[in-house]
Order: sequence, then C-alpha cells, then structure tokens
Amino acid sequence: MEEKAPTTEEVLPSSHQPHEVSFHTPNRKYFLISGIILIILLIVVGVGIFLKSQGRFHSLSSNGQQQYGQAMQQTSQGNSDPIMQALGCTSQQSCNELCQKPENQAKCQQVFQQYRQQNRTGNYNPNAPLGQSNVDFAMAGNNGDTTTSSLPSCQSNAIFDHLPTDPNAYTGVEALGHMNGQHVLPDQADHVYINMIPGTGSLSQLTTVYVPGNVTLLQVVKKSGYINQNQSTTDYLLEFSPCKSVIFTYDHIQNLNSDIMNALSGKTPICQQGGVHGDCTYQDLSIKLTSGEKIGTAGGPNSFESAFDFGAADIRTKPLAFIDTSQSAQIGVTASSYLHAVCPLDYFTSSLKSTLYSKLTMKNDGANGIPACGTTMQDKEGTALGNWYRQGSHQQYQGLNIQGSLAFAHSNLDPTKGEISTGTDLLPSSDLGAQMLFTPQQNGYINREPSQITSDGHVYCFEGPGGSGHEEHVDMQLTNASTMMVDYGSGACSSSPSLTNPLTYIR
Repeated sequence: MEEKAPTTEEVLPSSHQPHEVSFHTPNRKYFLISGIILIILLIVVGVGIFLKSQGRFHSLSSNGQQQYGQAMQQTSQGNSDPIMQALGCTSQQSCNELCQKPENQAKCQQVFQQYRQQNRTGNYNPNAPLGQSNVDFAMAGNNGDTTTSSLPSCQSNAIFDHLPTDPNAYTGVEALGHMNGQHVLPDQADHVYINMIPGTGSLSQLTTVYVPGNVTLLQVVKKSGYINQNQSTTDYLLEFSPCKSVIFTYDHIQNLNSDIMNALSGKTPICQQGGVHGDCTYQDLSIKLTSGEKIGTAGGPNSFESAFDFGAADIRTKPLAFIDTSQSAQIGVTASSYLHAVCPLDYFTSSLKSTLYSKLTMKNDGANGIPACGTTMQDKEGTALGNWYRQGSHQQYQGLNIQGSLAFAHSNLDPTKGEISTGTDLLPSSDLGAQMLFTPQQNGYINREPSQITSDGHVYCFEGPGGSGHEEHVDMQLTNASTMMVDYGSGACSSSPSLTNPLTYIR
C-alpha cells in the first residue's frame, strides 16, 4: 500500500504550528525560530516524499518481479527467449532487474499480459503488436512448456497415413467430450478414446500403438504412482507434431520403443506430484519418428485402461467460444491450446479417415449440434448449458479445480441425453467427480433441456441415476446470465422444485 505524504498538521503537534507573522514588528528571535521550523518542515516533507516514492517503487518492483517470475514459470528456459526479446534483456536476472525499475513497469506489464493472453491460445509471438496474437505455432503440455515453432509449415490436413493401431485391435472410437469420474468438464476430454479389445484378467489386451505419420516427438510425460490404482503402474503421455500449426497426443502408452527410451536417458525431467499421479516431464525434445513404426503398447496386464487417448489441437482453427476463458478454466491434455481442440481423425488420408469415422461409437450424432466426433465446448450464452465453476473450492487434479467444476451438457455417447457432470462439491462420489444422465424435456421444470433454461425466476430439477448408483436429483436456478444456484438431494424431484442449501457457481 502506498504511504501518504504527511502534511504539516500531521507532522507537528499543535504547540509547534507556525505562528502568523507580522511584518510590521520584526523580531530577530522570532525569525530564527521560524527559520528552524521551516527547515524542520522541509526535512519532514522531503522524508515523506522519499518514503512515498520508495513505497511505490517497492510495490512496483515486487509486482514486476512477481509478474516476470510467473511468466517464466509458464515456459521452459529454452522458450523464454521471446519474452526476453520483447523486453530487450538477455537473461532472467537482467529481465528481473529491468522490471524492478518503475520506468519499465508499463512495458513489462504489457509484455506479460500479452504473453499470458497468447499463451491461452497456445502461442507467444514477440513481434506481434502488443495486445494482438499473430502466431502460427502450437504449444505442448499443461504449462505450454514446448512449442512446434521449429517445425515446417503445414501444407495439408491429410498428414497421417497409418492407423494408430491394428484394425482388429480396437472395438471403436469414443468421441471428444467424454464426461466420467474425474473427467468432469467436456473439455477435459480433448481427445478421442481408442477402445481396445477386452482382455483376459485385465481390462484390455496388450495392444501395439503405431506412429500415425512422419512426426517429431516434442515432449514426453512419465506418469506413475496412480492414486486408487496399482502404484507400480507407469505409462506415458506423448506429444508430437508433423508441422508447426498442429499438435497431437497419445496417452496411456507403455513400453516405449528403444529409440525414445535412449533419447530420454540423456535428459533430466521436471518432476511434480499431480492430483492422481506423479509426473516427470521431458521437455524440448526433437525425436524424429517414422510413419508406421511401433511407438509403444497400450493395455495388457500392467495397465488399468480399456482405451488409449488420441488428442489434437490446431491453432489455425477459430477459437472455441467458451464463456469463461480464464486460466483456471484451461484444462485438458493440450491445455495451452485448448481453445483449438479438434478431432484427430480429421488429419488422416481420406480412406483411413473414413475407416476411423466408421468406428465412432456415438448414437444419434448431430443431435443438439454435437458432431459425430464430439466437441469439447457446449457453452451457450445466457442459458444453463455448458461449463460452470464454484469459487472457493480448491481440490486440484493436475492443477485443475475439479471439485468445484460443473457441466450441464449433452452426452458424447448419445447427445439426445442430458448429462450433469460435477466435482464432489455437489454430487457425492468416491472418485473426484460424478455424473447423472437424464432425458431432456422441451417444457416444464423437471429435466428441462439446459439450453432452454434462462434467468426466468424459476427453479428447475433434474433426476436420474447418479454417481452413487441410486436415484438422486439436482435443483438449480439461473439467477443471471453468469450465476447459478445449485443443490443436491437423494430421491426423485419434488413436483414444485425449490432450493434449500444451494452452492453458487459462476462463469
């Protein structure tokens, strides 16, 4: 907080206030006393101004240092060059010192604000005018650690010419927007699921996973110590790209090929404990992989998965129209490019694309505007449909506030069905989240289609089998376009829904 410069009345007690001067009766002693008082006043005011400026400098310096530190935490050392270039400094220390100076505060704040804004769409371009995003590369990882900026430009979308696994090794492909357990919001599932053949004594058979095209492996995350699972289980998330505007992910891959393991052996990962597993991230890789080569395996006796994940983001696409685009809402595997999540099946050659689309498991595709490959974004302004967030809830899953998240959405398995998906702030569950399916109605206050609910003063109720396996209901009221009151109860809805102990969600 800035200190207020003291006034003369605040500095001097009443007995020391300057007397009114009479110029008609000069008095040497009086002038001497007045001179001393004036000198004291000048010293006090000067000290006050100095302290005030020092306080302001300290405030600005701390703010600049904090902003620079936050910006640096969101990128690797190798990717800090664009920020340093924009600031005109050559190292983190020199940038830190530069941003501590008051005269540089405005510039530093603009650069950091632009970095954060552009980082949300997966990019940072120091040559773009401040406040604008003019970029052609994507970022990998939840923190934007690795970029595709060194890769060649994309020439075509038909860039993959090999299936992710053998044609007889998977039963189907589940669309984007999956909500189940800790996948509370549809944008957490910014990937499709390649459902593997059921196994004997395990969830799925051991399945070979292939490189879909000629790509560069950019980042690998080793995940181990899964909570509520076999603590010895280890699998990998791989982030790769053929060209700079797109990035792809495989997740839950094991037994990586020897070339990848040899490359990782000479690298030091950055490790941290996530919400459900420990992560060790190998950043800024440049491992060339050839179309059709074995990248690893999925499923089998050492896995608890029945599918492996395949995700994509393309920063050339129009940003998805999420209502809340704050950092707390950025989730998913390719979170730094989450506004550009796309269906990875669209990047195969025509015949392979048709083969993969024929395997999609969605029923009634096209209902409620949900395409066959699903969507990660269902927000509709002014209605209940879409993502909501409870303030004051701090449960974290890979840096995300899952406990306080809530979605009124349509199922990615059958978009004619409605789905309430929420963290455990609202619905009870032994997992990080729970879901409740219902059949949307076109009128009334029970199971009403969420896209038709507005702030009309009414309380609506939804009922169905919930995460705890028995009948339960959720009451809600949209109090305005950005605020929702919600509560939960066991059993079916009342004929006249009302709120008892509601939680407040916003967006």
